[in-house]
Amino acid sequence: MPKNDVNLLNLTFISVLFIFFSCNEMRTPKDLQKESIIPIPVSLTASGSHFS
Repeated sequence: MPKNDVNLLNLTFISVLFIFFSCNEMRTPKDLQKESIIPIPVSLTASGSHFS
């Protein structure tokens, strides 16, 4: 078998394994209502050269 065929075979095998394992997602979905996605608002006051 030429070297290019072996490289193509390896690439195909690795690609199939990657697709197979990435499609088998075993994690349970999170409840987004309990997550704090939106940050708490803050207020900034200009005091010359820096914010406080």
